[in-house]
Amino acid sequence: MATIKNILVSSLTGVILGELSTLITSGVCIKLNLSKGFAIVFGIILIVLSLAFLYRLSKEKKNSANWQRVLFVFIISIFVLCSGIFSFVLATSAFHNAHNDVKIICFLFLSVSLTFALTYVIVEIFNIPELTQGTAIIASPSQMYVLFAITGVLGISVGVLVGHYINIYTSNTKTLFKKSVIDTIPFGCILGFIAGLVNEILRVKVKKSYSPIKDGDRDDVDDKDKTQRSLITSGKTTNQYGTTNQTDDELL
Repeated sequence: MATIKNILVSSLTGVILGELSTLITSGVCIKLNLSKGFAIVFGIILIVLSLAFLYRLSKEKKNSANWQRVLFVFIISIFVLCSGIFSFVLATSAFHNAHNDVKIICFLFLSVSLTFALTYVIVEIFNIPELTQGTAIIASPSQMYVLFAITGVLGISVGVLVGHYINIYTSNTKTLFKKSVIDTIPFGCILGFIAGLVNEILRVKVKKSYSPIKDGDRDDVDDKDKTQRSLITSGKTTNQYGTTNQTDDELL
């Protein structure tokens, strides 16, 4: 059963990471709308990042039996690649003259792609063996389903809200940043809290589904294994009744 301490730590971590993801996503979307140069550079970065994800996927596919993880990485890569292409579209004058609903859809897509990419990077960091003492914090399919579902909701919420504010406060950059940051805080906090809480509960359930050998039992197994190996080396084996079988040479 998950302890109160672990639940609090996981939930607080989820709040911090959720809010960080929200601030980065909303800030990038606003900057993409304001600066054509930033949109071009960021588009190149997203395309390179998507290619890096696909390259990582090609190496994992041969050695990994977890098809859910492969599918998630593939979807994220496609989202990020399309977002990189969209970034070039944002740098054109045709986009700024487009209908407001079209802009909201574009920023929604960009927001979802950014939150997915950030979530993937965070998952990879939390699953580094040196940081997690060899135990992956996010590894089971159920954890990944919940995490990416919440990420999708967060990306859609931020994208729609920021896209709406960009249409309203186009000429007032200061108000645009202020409204976007303040009004997206609840989404990051609440969804981040839920993600951290559910992930800790699922992590404990996955951990309980395995029955690792305790240290004392492992010592007994090791001793029995060593004894059996020594008997085999000396030409003797142990039968099902626990007695030692003699070799043909000893019987003669």
